[in-house]
Amino acid sequence: MTHQDQHPTDVFASSSTLGESGLLGARDVLSPTSGQTFAPASNDAASVINLDQFRGDNRFAGVDGAGYTVVVLDTGIDLNHQAFGPDTNNDGVSDRIVYHQDFTGEGDGTADDVHGHGTHVSSIIGSSNPAYEGIAPEANIISLQVLGNNGSGSIFDIEDALQWVNANADTYNIVAVNMSLGGNSNLNFNQTHPLLGDEFQQLADQDIVTTVAAGNGYYDFQTEGVSSIAADPNVIPVGAVWDGNNGGIAWSSGATDFTTGADRITSFSQRSDDIDMVFAPGALITGAAPGGGARLAGGTSQATPVVTGMAVLAQQLADENLGRRLSNEEFETLLTDSSTQIFDGDDEDDNVANTNTIYDRVDMLALAEAIIDLGDQDDFGESEGTAGEVEVGGSVGGDIEQSGDRDWFAVELDAGTSYRFSLRGESSDGGTLSDGLLKLREADGTELASNNNSGVGTDARLGFTANASGTYYLEAAGSGGAAGTYTLETNIWSVAPPPPPFGEDDHGNDGRTATSFGVGERITGTVEQVGDHDWFAIDLEEGTDYRFALRGASSDRGTLIDPLLQLRDIQGNLIAQNNNSGVGNDARLAFEADQTGLYFLDASAVGSHTGTYTLEAREWRTSPDPAGAEPVVFASQWEEDEELSASLDLIDL
Repeated sequence: MTHQDQHPTDVFASSSTLGESGLLGARDVLSPTSGQTFAPASNDAASVINLDQFRGDNRFAGVDGAGYTVVVLDTGIDLNHQAFGPDTNNDGVSDRIVYHQDFTGEGDGTADDVHGHGTHVSSIIGSSNPAYEGIAPEANIISLQVLGNNGSGSIFDIEDALQWVNANADTYNIVAVNMSLGGNSNLNFNQTHPLLGDEFQQLADQDIVTTVAAGNGYYDFQTEGVSSIAADPNVIPVGAVWDGNNGGIAWSSGATDFTTGADRITSFSQRSDDIDMVFAPGALITGAAPGGGARLAGGTSQATPVVTGMAVLAQQLADENLGRRLSNEEFETLLTDSSTQIFDGDDEDDNVANTNTIYDRVDMLALAEAIIDLGDQDDFGESEGTAGEVEVGGSVGGDIEQSGDRDWFAVELDAGTSYRFSLRGESSDGGTLSDGLLKLREADGTELASNNNSGVGTDARLGFTANASGTYYLEAAGSGGAAGTYTLETNIWSVAPPPPPFGEDDHGNDGRTATSFGVGERITGTVEQVGDHDWFAIDLEEGTDYRFALRGASSDRGTLIDPLLQLRDIQGNLIAQNNNSGVGNDARLAFEADQTGLYFLDASAVGSHTGTYTLEAREWRTSPDPAGAEPVVFASQWEEDEELSASLDLIDL
């Protein structure tokens, strides 16, 4: 993985490569022209991204990251550097470094930075030193050392660190993760990372913004693309532009900037128009150095923490003005839409192939104003205080104004009652939303169920039986970045029978308590009392025909006189039911699965009957006759005394 940075006076910009051993080795790729010297100075980056104007605007007074936490995966951090606040308790760790851990195999037991890269990167995010103030100067910092003192490390250590972040996000109020590292690779398409992709997805699901350095290898590749980690669809790749006139610099990688100026893309920075990425000032940036000092460095490693710090400020602004956090998709949309466009090839003066392409360079003031505008435009919020309301049996219209917008609606539900919720858009003339996504949440926001295509066309529909009376929240959104108007409808579907007394039920009566059951298996159960329902979870494959039989007294497989068998989808919605297509009063269903996934078989009784039963599930296979005759059904899958009945009652939801 690459520490995508460069120190003109003390260059170490390590470009680590992932070898067969899984180790990330550091190598110096970038160094300045011999004889050049630089002295640490205040950054011009703040003016390039309009951070100075943001800080001077009374609308954003106090937005400095206080109370929010960013995680930096790097070489560690100078634990007692004054840039990260005082050490008031004298424990040897600056107060705003709220946690640190060494995930490497070095065995020194500390994340105290020897290499220097992690300290410099962390200060760009959160330094409170006015000489080189960070983007979010009061943010808390968690330093997870994943690269050793020599700048190399294991990809598996990075994976372990990301898993720690996912597990501790709520504890520390983590809003962003910075990864100023990468491999010596160049991909010009999004690709889920084979090792880290799961962790990135989990971070995105928690609305934690992950930024990754695009890479410093453009001179080697001379074509568009970013490093393999930065190509993951759940991260934001960041490239580097110059923050001002820094003269001419030649780098040991071979890249050379003959002259430099603000908003020129650095000669070493990887870039892509096919992958959603942004640019930020990355050369030359003053930041903290181990031992309490400061130094200059440049690279996509330095550009990345600029965007990370902006993510912290954006979430603070969203909390204060919208009453909620921005989703990752929403943040990225606002970030790019508010960016300034730069052109590669208009004023770049270097020795690499310019792409003559427009890219986005971030702007903090414009991003902040976009968040304020979002609050003015948003019809419904995404929290208890900003949610709309909808009554059971009623409907409400809304608008997903932009990609990532989510509208919440409070609804009062009664225990034991089954409901159906529909999010209607373009497919059913309920609005212009092309692909709806509907979720149901508990009062504390915990997700209970979601759906995006069980309605008409791409409309969303959910079925739900409330276990407890109270307030729930319906969340309307667009799937795949869709936006547009919609209609949300709520209806009572049926009144569910009361569950049996605790301790007497052999099988549960909902999706959470269902008993696992497999095709080709047989299982027994008991309808203990009137109204008892026994649910069984079963995996079915698309395009496969199945037969399900619920057998009782009629076939001597139990004492239940009149069984009722129902098939339900993953949301509990009724697909089909039968109570008399088997032997005598036994129940039997025929079903061809239209999609692969989890379904539920619901065993109960007609009327007031109770008793024991046997439930069977079989795949109904056909085989062509060797001579080319019509397919023959292998009825031997069932008992010889049973004949398949094609009749079944379909319920159109």
